Amino acid sequence: MPPVPLSPPNEKAAKEEQQRDKNHMVSVEDLERKLAEARRFADDKEAGLRRLVKRNRKVIGLTH
Repeated sequence: MPPVPLSPPNEKAAKEEQQRDKNHMVSVEDLERKLAEARRFADDKEAGLRRLVKRNRKVIGLTH
């Protein structure tokens, strides 16, 4: 199984945003985009966890 990144895949965009002026107002569209990215990232992680739990149940014989 490949290593799992601990941060969202779009690290370049995150670094660019950190370099922006701190007084910059974030638009609603930017926030909605970030929220959608975070949801996708969380859904991917959750699906991976479900697969791992299912595999572990099979290994220890807890499935019917």
